[in-house]
Amino acid sequence: WASAPPGRLLAGLDSQLESLAFQWRGPQPAPPDPLILAIDDESLSLNELLDERQRRASPLWRSMGPWPWPRALQAELAALVLERGAARVVFNLVHDQPSRYGPADDAAFVRRLAPWRDRLVLATSYTVAARDGLERVQLGRPQPHPGWSAGLPRQGLTIVLQSPQGVSEAIPGRQWLAAHLAGFDGPPLVPLAFAAAGTTPPEPFLGLD
Repeated sequence: WASAPPGRLLAGLDSQLESLAFQWRGPQPAPPDPLILAIDDESLSLNELLDERQRRASPLWRSMGPWPWPRALQAELAALVLERGAARVVFNLVHDQPSRYGPADDAAFVRRLAPWRDRLVLATSYTVAARDGLERVQLGRPQPHPGWSAGLPRQGLTIVLQSPQGVSEAIPGRQWLAAHLAGFDGPPLVPLAFAAAGTTPPEPFLGLD
């Protein structure tokens, strides 16, 4: 840090102090409402962990295995909780390219989830790539589809701000969004957490524990 500019030194110190404050506060209980449908190692290995009889017992299990999963399967998992009263389903998977399983898979995703279009949030990525001294910024938006007759569901940004040490420390607020998304067309974007809640981000940012 000895050769870093003053602004970076202050930002690094502020990040460390905030992290220390979280440690002093101690752990907080997680709210009971969110349900995380995690794609874990066991899910990706079901074709090896289950025998044929077990796989025949569930259409979902038959579709699970190595990544990528068909979008029809992803939609079925989302529909499973929506049918049981979930207020909203937030995808943290970015569908910015056509499905590897072909157009029929994309159509199955849209058709299965169309009844809950207003209760979905799809993910949009924000990436920065440096080349030849220039930065290229790109948004990975969900693919449009004729099945979304009323337009795409709500979208949210997956980006999380990092400290100088590379630690995820904040969800961007309105200042960051105005500075970094001003040149992009399309509907205004907010981070996934605020898109899910239907609220406006704070002006600066929302710190993460």
